[in-house]
Amino acid sequence: MSIGDASFARRAVDFVNTAVVADHISLFMLDHEFVPHCLDAASLNDPQIALLAGRLYERSLFYRHDPNTQRISSGPAQDVMIFRQRAADILDADYRDRVYRRFNLLERISLIHAVNGRWFVFNVYRDVRSGACQPRELHWLSDKAALLVACTAKHAALVNVGLNKDPTGHSNAYLEKLLSSIESRLTHRERQVCSLALKGRTVEEIAAALEVQPSTVATLRRRAYSKLGITKLNGLFALCIAKISRQSEQDQ
Repeated sequence: MSIGDASFARRAVDFVNTAVVADHISLFMLDHEFVPHCLDAASLNDPQIALLAGRLYERSLFYRHDPNTQRISSGPAQDVMIFRQRAADILDADYRDRVYRRFNLLERISLIHAVNGRWFVFNVYRDVRSGACQPRELHWLSDKAALLVACTAKHAALVNVGLNKDPTGHSNAYLEKLLSSIESRLTHRERQVCSLALKGRTVEEIAAALEVQPSTVATLRRRAYSKLGITKLNGLFALCIAKISRQSEQDQ
């Protein structure tokens, strides 16, 4: 009921806490260059902690050092990717100290999914005093993951942050160039198919956009994935994020 309302994040943390101890939540959207943008956040107690941590993660570019980037490629082939990150998993000391230790965070459970051509992330955080997430809680989050991410995407569209529009042709060009830098053997058509897949398009939608048969799209995707050494969209997403991260570090 609060989708599109200023109270959405607060209601979301309350909903999660009906079954899971969630001290904080944060909502992110990845732009066409896979840079995360904090949409909103909420905490059970101090209302500023989650938002401060989310803004710091974004503005200090700590997403470049996020261990989940490497885990995505080896994750299960599920509709919604679910990853657990503990403070001890973070190798970058600045990121670990300024976000996790500063706010007394123990771990984060990330729910990641593409909705209408955009990637969204619903994060659940546990404080040190709450302890680690239990198996039954992880099962509940897995069961509700698609719902939580879909609600986040709908909320982002309704609050007019420009996410309800289809990504522009510029994003296609950017993604195709990025894919070419990852694997030069990809053909133009294979890059097109992969870039549209990254934007959440189905095989049928890609076929219509490229004016080819769905079977052709499936073949092009299979060939591209083989060249890239992956088997699913999760792996493609991870390769792109990792490439961007390396480029950013080289530019520093």
